[in-house]
Amino acid sequence: MQENKTSARTKALLLALISLAALALLAGLFSGLDFLPSGEDNNRTINEQVPPPPPPDAPASAANNPGFTVNQDNVEVRSGPSTEYPPIGHLSRGQTFTPNGQTPGGDWLQFSWDGMDSWVHTRQLIVTDADQLPVVRDIPPPPPPADTSLPGSSPPDSPPPDSSTPGSSPSGPPGPPPSE
Repeated sequence: MQENKTSARTKALLLALISLAALALLAGLFSGLDFLPSGEDNNRTINEQVPPPPPPDAPASAANNPGFTVNQDNVEVRSGPSTEYPPIGHLSRGQTFTPNGQTPGGDWLQFSWDGMDSWVHTRQLIVTDADQLPVVRDIPPPPPPADTSLPGSSPPDSPPPDSSTPGSSPSGPPGPPPSE
């Protein structure tokens, strides 16, 4: 009977060893398969796929949202990106706006003001994320300068009045009388 117990123990031990060997063999076979990404390339791909979502209770952030705050009083709003364009209004310190474009140099920002595309110079603003703004390329030329001459006067670059025209006076002191 003791022989039966030894034989049963031997069989159980042998079965356990065979099971462990089978598991080791299976583990070796499956170790070459990539069930989970590993290595530098796979990690890079996983990290670049989708950024993590913001926490559900976090407010919408201002990151990557261009904006500006006026940091001076009485800042002129213009109809175009230059002092050659007429002023169309003024902004006050502390006002904030969302720009919709910028000049190629980034020194003027376009924004909607009173329903119009308007412009303001950046030196009078605190600007965030301007690099996210598109460059406005279709900018009309400034209007011609207004005529500032007085009525009835000649523009500065016009010639003096002709002395042969009736009612006009010659320019300068009178000359010698005509000879006969």
